[in-house]
Amino acid sequence: MRVIYIDVDSLRPDHTEPYGYRRKITPNLGEFARDAVVFDRYYCSDSPCMPSRAALSSGQCGITNGVIGHYGRASRFHFLAENVHPEDRPLLGGHLYRHGTYTASVSCFAERHPAY
Repeated sequence: MRVIYIDVDSLRPDHTEPYGYRRKITPNLGEFARDAVVFDRYYCSDSPCMPSRAALSSGQCGITNGVIGHYGRASRFHFLAENVHPEDRPLLGGHLYRHGTYTASVSCFAERHPAY
C-alpha cells in the first residue's frame, strides 16, 4: 500500500482541480488525484494549524495530546497517563513504519515554525 499525505498550508480545497476548480492552477495535483483516493469530507478537530496536524498524526484531539497552540508548552505533545510509553501510542508515521511501510517527510515547517 502506498500512502502519500499532502498537507498544503493556506490553500482552499475548492481552489484545486481535485475538488472541482475549473482554472488549471494545480495541474499536477489534479493528475495525481485521478488515480488516487480523494477525501470529499474532512473536519478539522483542532485549530490553528499545528494542533490540527498533531491531531491528525496522533489520532487524538489537542485536549488529549497536549498540542493546543503554536508556542511553548501549548505546542508540546504529551501523554495524559504517566504509565503510557510513546511506543504504545505511535504517531502515524511510526505506526506505518512498524508495519513495514517506508516513511519520509518533506517539509519547510522546521525552517519557519517555532514548534519544530
